[in-house]
Amino acid sequence: MNKTPKWFWVVAIFFLLWNILGVLSFLGHTFISEEALAVLPAEERALYDEYPLWTNIIFAIAVGFGFLGAIGLVLKKDGHSRLF
Repeated sequence: MNKTPKWFWVVAIFFLLWNILGVLSFLGHTFISEEALAVLPAEERALYDEYPLWTNIIFAIAVGFGFLGAIGLVLKKDGHSRLF
């Protein structure tokens, strides 16, 4: 049986942490509170109000699949096996 190289685990853990940050960024950006919006400059508040719904959908898809892919790396899943 072949042993998994150490560089694989370094890369897999890096990608997992990176994608966890992406998920947290999505949650913080999408579900920002009114109190947090109130302390932002007017221009930045206007940007939050102008984001179309499709950008949040694409953001969710991107971070969701990235996170699932990183979990797949950590679990050493190949493309032919089932994740669950």
